[in-house]
Amino acid sequence: MSSDQAPINDSVAIRRILGSAEALLLDFDGPICAVFTGIPACRVASKLRTVLTAGGDIRLPSEIILTEDPFDVLSYAASVGKDQAGRVEAALEKFELESVTRAELIDGSLALMANCSALGLAIAIVSNNSASAVERFVNAKNIDRYVDVVSARNGSDVSVLKPNPYLVSSALHSLQVQASKSVLIGDSATDMVAGKLAGSSVFGFANKPGKFTTLRDAGADLVFTDMSHVARSVLV
Repeated sequence: MSSDQAPINDSVAIRRILGSAEALLLDFDGPICAVFTGIPACRVASKLRTVLTAGGDIRLPSEIILTEDPFDVLSYAASVGKDQAGRVEAALEKFELESVTRAELIDGSLALMANCSALGLAIAIVSNNSASAVERFVNAKNIDRYVDVVSARNGSDVSVLKPNPYLVSSALHSLQVQASKSVLIGDSATDMVAGKLAGSSVFGFANKPGKFTTLRDAGADLVFTDMSHVARSVLV
């Protein structure tokens, strides 16, 4: 299916694609929870800039000074050097670990995992967030009974993060499921690209205005606006 034909909120397509799948792969920040609800991402980005420039020998480009995305700061730190990337990544992990203690499950995500598990699908979380933060949330919310694999950031090597398909492929390898038998749900263009490169079908979660076009153009096979709608569609 070409990206310009990606249907939106199409229950029949959701049921058809997920019904023939063997694994559901879920991005973490967006489809499962809003990681930086408790600590806004813009504040985290600011704190990471402070960590990166400690010592006064690093001048940040304007786009990094202005960014509200912590991962932009991490990526820039990696371009500066391994030591800088290590410091920033460790600080980011601490913020993630703290923030997920305040995060809540996105409406419909629990029902989707339960319904897909009931249908026999294996479930993995594939995330650029730290594995320790993902696992803390999974255990705290008692969804470890549904989640078979967590494939997430484990160190400061940003080259393996999405849009690189590495984390997606690692999850599929752990699940022993062929990519063509999997569906990745994510809310960003990087999710769509990573899933496509790995060989998965990709569903785009347009959880904010304007995301439909971004996700469609990034290769989404289908776009939806409500996790509960997908959960219901699986069992209809």
